[in-house]
Amino acid sequence: MSLPITCYNLNVPVDHRPKYLFFVQHGSSQSSINPSGGFDAADTVTTPHSRSHLELLIGNHVNWACRVTSIFISAFGSFNRAYDWAMQRDPPVTIHHIDTANIHPDVLIFRTFHFVPMASDNEYLFLHRIHGSFIVQRYSLCHPDEQNMNQVQA
Repeated sequence: MSLPITCYNLNVPVDHRPKYLFFVQHGSSQSSINPSGGFDAADTVTTPHSRSHLELLIGNHVNWACRVTSIFISAFGSFNRAYDWAMQRDPPVTIHHIDTANIHPDVLIFRTFHFVPMASDNEYLFLHRIHGSFIVQRYSLCHPDEQNMNQVQA
């Protein structure tokens, strides 16, 4: 994958990434499970060709009314934010706990609020995929009325 250098420069540096990220998989997720046990974005082919194109693609991703297929997978920087989001989603819902120490520095992760000022500063975007080796724990949530959570080993 070849991105313009301006897109690489917008990547969150390793020393600025939170220790953990949390991806919420739910009944309406566009992402799909990949052979590594991780996830692929709905669109793994499109690659941003400029900063403005990257900004457009991120804007489309965070605008749920748009529902265009996305090249990104969202993750949250806190478990509490991920859990709150998960409880509002269609079942089945699983929170995937990602250890950023397992992520190679070349894996592109963007902070949403750097591109969309009204976005949460707690949302991070993986470009194209989350590899299964990044996931250290999975939490399966029961129906919101049950307020129950089951831990599943990764």
